Amino acid sequence: MTVAGATTLSNCVTIPASGVKSASLPLESSLLAGYSCADLLTPRTVRQVVRWNTGETSTLVFSQSRELAQGPLTVFTLTGTVESGAFLESMAILTVTYLNADIEKGCDSPGGLIWLSGPATLELIRTVT
Repeated sequence: MTVAGATTLSNCVTIPASGVKSASLPLESSLLAGYSCADLLTPRTVRQVVRWNTGETSTLVFSQSRELAQGPLTVFTLTGTVESGAFLESMAILTVTYLNADIEKGCDSPGGLIWLSGPATLELIRTVT
């Protein structure tokens, strides 16, 4: 099974000198055969490359966890660090929110979960010493 998608971040707020205003996070990964909706609950490590509007990139390494929010939402929180590139060694937090109904509908369909869409935020936090 292959998972593919993209997240577009706009209206970025950064240090003015950085010139960063937007970013994209293309996603493509191969998963083991037999991956199922139940595996969405399993914490895992995710490596993600961010492409900034400045032409720079950052490679982020995350641990993912799924948290059920009150009401109709599922929130995936990924926490980790910038492993290489721009903003090196910053702490990274990526949050993506989906409707539970979209997950359930996809997981219950004969073809399985084929798409999800929802808002995302990325925070990079750098400690100055």
